[in-house]
Amino acid sequence: MAVRAHFMRGELRTCGNALPMSQRLVVFLSSTVEDLDGVRRDVRAALEARGIEVRTSEDPDFPVEPGVTSHDACLRAVREAHVFVLLVASRFGGEYQRQNKSITWREWEEAMDAGLLPIVLVQQETNALAKQIFKARRELVARHPDEQVVEIDARLREVPEFSDRKPDRHNLPGVQRFIDALRKGHVDNWMHGDWDGGAPAAIARVDARLHAALAVARSRVRPAREAAERERLRTDAIHQISSVAAHLSIQIRGGSRTRADAVDLLLRLWKGHRGALLGYTERDRHNFVVYLLEGDRLRPVHREAHPAIPVHGRSWKVGQGHVGKCVAENQLLVSGDIRHTQAWVPSEARPTDVQHYVSAVSVPFSYRTPTDEPEGALIVTSSRLDHFRSPDQVEVLTIGTLVNILTMTLNVGA
Repeated sequence: MAVRAHFMRGELRTCGNALPMSQRLVVFLSSTVEDLDGVRRDVRAALEARGIEVRTSEDPDFPVEPGVTSHDACLRAVREAHVFVLLVASRFGGEYQRQNKSITWREWEEAMDAGLLPIVLVQQETNALAKQIFKARRELVARHPDEQVVEIDARLREVPEFSDRKPDRHNLPGVQRFIDALRKGHVDNWMHGDWDGGAPAAIARVDARLHAALAVARSRVRPAREAAERERLRTDAIHQISSVAAHLSIQIRGGSRTRADAVDLLLRLWKGHRGALLGYTERDRHNFVVYLLEGDRLRPVHREAHPAIPVHGRSWKVGQGHVGKCVAENQLLVSGDIRHTQAWVPSEARPTDVQHYVSAVSVPFSYRTPTDEPEGALIVTSSRLDHFRSPDQVEVLTIGTLVNILTMTLNVGA
């Protein structure tokens, strides 16, 4: 497994740490050293064989800055990593700055604060002892409510089952408090409490979590890349249509092309780029119709549609149908399903309308400045439910851009 992605909480992201970071995946390996030295060496070797950079406090090249204690140097190094692997056995380890917390405890807190991906393995025997100590602690607190945590810990260490035992046991009550913090009251509190204490099992668990995190990262970054590609295609299509529209305007002014021909060509371009512009798929039936206002009726003058949609050439009174309502109200109308709105006009003569016209966008426009009254409208429909659903949808905003290009073309020589 060659995992070289950057993980934070399972997401692929650029790390904004103040200190320079490695371009490889960096794992900080945290544990007590005296009892887990061999396991640490084996886990490190396995991860480095996969191309992962591993930081441990005993490294000769461990990053230490002048004037910084070894404990604080560890905390800074934690923030420079992407993944935090924590191994917990039966030793508490050194205390951090008289806080009644171990150094590994503080490293874990630093990792959580920095947003690293945590992989926590607790030795099964230690986890079982921690549960026993938790019950005993609760009983002692009930009997000695005025005593501090340190005093309760001291009482627990006097119990033979929980007492220190060199070299593998040290301050089990402190270890219990640490395990309790690992499993409760915070995000990412999933820990493996059944670790057998060996390196092979630890490596297998770390591998599994890294694979899972990488899968999550890829699943999250893929939609972003796809959205960026869709936006690139949409922008390219708009640029091409704008360039053609500018050329058509020159031809109209020069008399080599009529406005009607120019608008027909624009609609054919819209149809050709309908996927990039408006998200149509091959299964969607499209329909673009330009209406011009004549008296109190909107007459269709330009149309491009899916071949399955029959041509009716129907005109609409102002206020009638989706396009008529947009002109009457002089505002953009968007419907995810026009068949269940007041704008729907059923017709027994056209039974397939319910299949072809589902979602719709109607935009009123004027093209002879300086009038503000509508002189026509564009309607764009789709056979897909909720294809167009809200005014701030990128596809609807794109239709607004297309209408601007259309009206500039109509304005030439008007």
